[in-house]
Amino acid sequence: MLWFFAFTTLGIAIFAFFLALRKFFALPLLQLLSGGAVLGLCGLLAA
Repeated sequence: MLWFFAFTTLGIAIFAFFLALRKFFALPLLQLLSGGAVLGLCGLLAA
């Protein structure tokens, strides 16, 4: 339970960080990187 909570918090923090970056740098490449990072994190948690 603690691990799940820690990973969920980390995922939300990373997602919010990338959303903030997207606001400052609205670049397609950065959007692809942020999307890939979020999908990769979700895949890691599901594994």
